[in-house]
Amino acid sequence: MKEIRDDDGGMWGGAEHWAVRPVVERMAGLVGAAALREGALENAVSELETELGKRAYSELIFVMAHLWFEPDEAREHWHRIIALQREMENALQEPVDVRVALVRYFVNVTQKINNPKVLELEVFRKTEASVYRDELTGLYNYRYLQEHLRREVNLCKRHHSIVSAVMIDVDDFKHYNDRNGHLAGNEVLVTVGDILRSCLRDSDTAVRYGGEEFTLVLPATTKGGAIEVAERVRKRISEHPFPQGKTQPGGRLTVSLGIATYPADATEAFELLRKADRAMYLAKSRGKNTACGYKGNKRSHQRLRHNLQGHFCELSSEYRQCRTLDISEAGLLIVVDHELSVGTLLDLKLSLGDDSTNPLRCSCRVVRVEDCSPEGYRAAVCIGDMPAPDRQRLSLFLGSSASENDEEYTIDSQVN
Repeated sequence: MKEIRDDDGGMWGGAEHWAVRPVVERMAGLVGAAALREGALENAVSELETELGKRAYSELIFVMAHLWFEPDEAREHWHRIIALQREMENALQEPVDVRVALVRYFVNVTQKINNPKVLELEVFRKTEASVYRDELTGLYNYRYLQEHLRREVNLCKRHHSIVSAVMIDVDDFKHYNDRNGHLAGNEVLVTVGDILRSCLRDSDTAVRYGGEEFTLVLPATTKGGAIEVAERVRKRISEHPFPQGKTQPGGRLTVSLGIATYPADATEAFELLRKADRAMYLAKSRGKNTACGYKGNKRSHQRLRHNLQGHFCELSSEYRQCRTLDISEAGLLIVVDHELSVGTLLDLKLSLGDDSTNPLRCSCRVVRVEDCSPEGYRAAVCIGDMPAPDRQRLSLFLGSSASENDEEYTIDSQVN
């Protein structure tokens, strides 16, 4: 991802992954308290790297300078900042706050900041909260959701990852307000927000979409995993003893939830929300107090119809011919000439289009087999290891296929 000032505009959502932002708060605290204690900051950053990986450096620089860099680039910047801090200390013969070194580095060395402004971090956080937080529930608001989800989807596109969105609507909320008053209704919304936070990981985000609607953004979460989260939310809310909940239709206060996943259901942030919203209304139509995935399946990657020729090899065996029926970035459905056992590991070579001289290579595991005589056997395989260049080629191939035909695309090819 680029700096905060790139053409994406607005405020980056990376440091906002945390619903209550415990990691960001820790970073802000260590910058203020440990900056002048020898070794304290270095030890704290090492602990964060152990916990978050290289992404800790991206988050740390974002907290300190409101600039966003990819993890590897951020790590390199951070080590150069520390080196500059030591140079300044040697020259001045006195301790130098790491923030002073950071400002000098980004202003004079890299020229990433043209007109730096000094702003107390706590004041900045309060100002930020007034813009991106819902005043009633304390959750993030719709304005934040627009920016955050768009950046999550862009991040997934760059790193071939997935993200799921869950739309939530309180069932028969008008009925509750009419019987108990709007103040009581507001208390329900606050409690629902608290329950949502309790069901999420630190990396997930809960948003008050508007009125009695909420949204969850779940990075690196398959559709199946998102459905599990949605079910946990649904169950906890339906079991919570809301005041006057027994006066609701069905005798309790409940929610309906819809789930959609990038890239299986949508390739843009707005479309992902729209698909999750459609799934939520499907849950409403099924009697409410239920969770539905878009299209009713648990796939996290889009499957496209393809008839590709290839070869597979079981361990310690020769390559045999196969062809695909459909394919995604996560798995394939192939036709083979003999029955395979579930769990079998395969080495697969697959030709894309007319290029039979440079096949894709990947290792796969068989997860399902069915007899489709007289064709042979259909085997669903999950892609395991694939070289990065081949994964990129596959992603581009599927992307071009999806744009040509949204539902189905067939191609014949032959591999030597």
